[in-house]
Amino acid sequence: MNHTSGIPEYFSVTNQQVSAPQNFEHVIKALGDKERVFEFNTQVQYTQINYLLIGALLESVTGQPYESLVQERLMMSNTFLKAVQVPRDVVPSYLPNSGDKLKPNQYVFPSYSTAHTGVYSTAYDLNLFYQV
Repeated sequence: MNHTSGIPEYFSVTNQQVSAPQNFEHVIKALGDKERVFEFNTQVQYTQINYLLIGALLESVTGQPYESLVQERLMMSNTFLKAVQVPRDVVPSYLPNSGDKLKPNQYVFPSYSTAHTGVYSTAYDLNLFYQV
């Protein structure tokens, strides 16, 4: 998909609060009611929905949860997914373009969004990933 799908984003953010459908089935239903943002392969626009759909596709094809695919097939045993809150002792992420002071990223995404958010890894595991 390479961010050229034209599929609209499935969530919105207002005042640093994520508003998203309650489950993946509702995401698919909501997408059916939306027009493409642009025709396939005519523009590039970063969206999380592309990763969400790829994660669902991988789960469907392999019969395994996305988390297992990352930890077992990619041998990233020190990588954690579905983190609702930032684990202790990790460097937090910050919101871009937040003015003179950096503002911590407080977004909390739904549990079905593992393929695009909530990933915490180590330098060791990332090195393994780049060698795959």
